[in-house]
Amino acid sequence: MKPEIHLFIIWQKANSKKNKIIVDLKKKFEIIDIYEMHWSSIHFSKNISRFYGEKLPKGSYKERHCGTGPFTVVIVRDPNPVYGNRTTPNGSSYVNINTFDVKTLYRNWTGGGHRIHGTNTPEEAEHDIALLFGLDSDKFQSKTSKSWDGTIKNISQDLPGTDGWKSIKELFYLLNRTINYVVLRNFEGLPDQYNTGPHGDIDILTDNYKGICYISNSRKIFNKRNRVLNMVRISGEDILFDFRYIGDGYYDKKWEDTILNRKVLSPKGFFVPNEEDYFYTLLYHASVHKASISKDYINRLLEIANKLDVKNFNHYTLENKDELKSFLDKYMNTMGFQYTEPKDLSVFFNREIIGNSKYSIKRKILEKTVNVHCRIKNMLGSIRKRAH
Repeated sequence: MKPEIHLFIIWQKANSKKNKIIVDLKKKFEIIDIYEMHWSSIHFSKNISRFYGEKLPKGSYKERHCGTGPFTVVIVRDPNPVYGNRTTPNGSSYVNINTFDVKTLYRNWTGGGHRIHGTNTPEEAEHDIALLFGLDSDKFQSKTSKSWDGTIKNISQDLPGTDGWKSIKELFYLLNRTINYVVLRNFEGLPDQYNTGPHGDIDILTDNYKGICYISNSRKIFNKRNRVLNMVRISGEDILFDFRYIGDGYYDKKWEDTILNRKVLSPKGFFVPNEEDYFYTLLYHASVHKASISKDYINRLLEIANKLDVKNFNHYTLENKDELKSFLDKYMNTMGFQYTEPKDLSVFFNREIIGNSKYSIKRKILEKTVNVHCRIKNMLGSIRKRAH
């Protein structure tokens, strides 16, 4: 196997064993660089929560166990990776046993627990390096020497996006290296235009809802379990995102998996569905999640259909509900996808396409109330316009 870059963290409460660990790492790997990292005390809890992707409030057991002072980050190169199965908190996993086993050893040296962090795969190393340094592993290596010169560098910085993102490009750069996602639609204007237009928020599909919320440093708008409208601070503005996730019923779970598995990297620097998935998910969204299809969606669907040479799809298909349902049904049946009711009850669910039998009582009641979701988005949009 080709050499791999990995990362170890010696948290503050393991400092007594730092020199011993560094000596051992030097014997077993090629040390690239070592840093003493300083996070600001005011943001330490947020930083460690975002790094591990779990809520760790100030004074949490993790903080008390690991310490909140400066910690040591060791970047190594494993010239001869060996993979095998090891027991992890998530069950048996196929990991780099060289790094996994020394991490286990160092945890024993430091009294057990998790005072030592280490990466098990290149993907995890990429995630950690991006979060700690704001760079992908290749760019990080280009800024460092090929081998450690024996000095420990001091760095004082919080995780990227702690006080908001400089630009949406910066956000996508980090998401590309830390999370599995796609921007579902309305991405034609990105990254230059991201807070205008009739559709308002940016719709993203991911396989890790909590992870993307922590990494993007978002704030949830509604304190309800299945509401996924989040706000992210970008260039001094609060931008709305809907973070859809695998199993949320927004699309069939099988379809959501397919979308993420077939995603492509846009030349503009973010992941989007491939052309086929874009066309059919947009058609489904425009006809199932909306009471009527907007003009801009009609134009876009016809444009993509022409590009893909989709048979028997034209203006008449979009204007006639029976034709539309027949066309969509054929695709869904061919692919083995089901019409699914979104867990997020603020999402419209078109009974003329789906049929009454699949419509929940909760959603019927909701349709009789004012759509607060739309009101808040419109209100925020008006505030942004006045600010400009």
